[in-house]
Amino acid sequence: MRCHKANEYISRSVDGELTGRQTARLERHLASCGECRALLEDLRKIAGGAAELDAPEPSDRVWRNIRTGLATADLKPLVEGISLEPRPLFGLGVPALRHAGVAALAVVLVVTGVVIGLRLGRQGTPARSDRGEEYTLAKLDEAERYYQQAINSLSEAFASQRGVLVPQVAELFDRNLSVIDATIQACRRAVLEEPDDLQARSYLLSAYTEKVTLLDSVMDLQRRDRETTGNGTTIL
Repeated sequence: MRCHKANEYISRSVDGELTGRQTARLERHLASCGECRALLEDLRKIAGGAAELDAPEPSDRVWRNIRTGLATADLKPLVEGISLEPRPLFGLGVPALRHAGVAALAVVLVVTGVVIGLRLGRQGTPARSDRGEEYTLAKLDEAERYYQQAINSLSEAFASQRGVLVPQVAELFDRNLSVIDATIQACRRAVLEEPDDLQARSYLLSAYTEKVTLLDSVMDLQRRDRETTGNGTTIL
């Protein structure tokens, strides 16, 4: 097994998605690859620590600005599970990123850096607080770039298999994607108006999370449809 495949298995392993045979293959690779062992250890620490993180307190002012931007588009989600309400900054699970490769892993690692910055900002002297805020802003900028890379990777993978979806599902996907894209644009405007507002930036990352989750969900539908079609063909 090559490291590229092992990285996929490692991500799925953290979420308990590997079969016994796949686990055995991964363990054989890990026995001879220190780099992949370190990656698995890091992801396990991140996954374990994420559950203990406190969500940032939302700013009513920031959320009002975002809602104002969305109101002009008169957009509402069409299916349950696509929410315009603020979500925790660190609510992005490993399964929702498994299709995005290196960019997805970078998101997880960068957001971990954001956590460190936020904690620094809550401790000690004003000087230390300023350093924590500067570090957090830099990491949020970096996280946004990696989110965009992950979304691009997922979008390309989805586009290559779009024809697998039935028209009704494709239409629902397009409508909900429009809602999320409008949310992202509204959040970006809020960030541009107040670049140093950490809460506005956290809303933007939450909107990116929604888009990654939607793309991941529709790709799962594509995969299941392909498997169903393949099984039907075999039976015939």
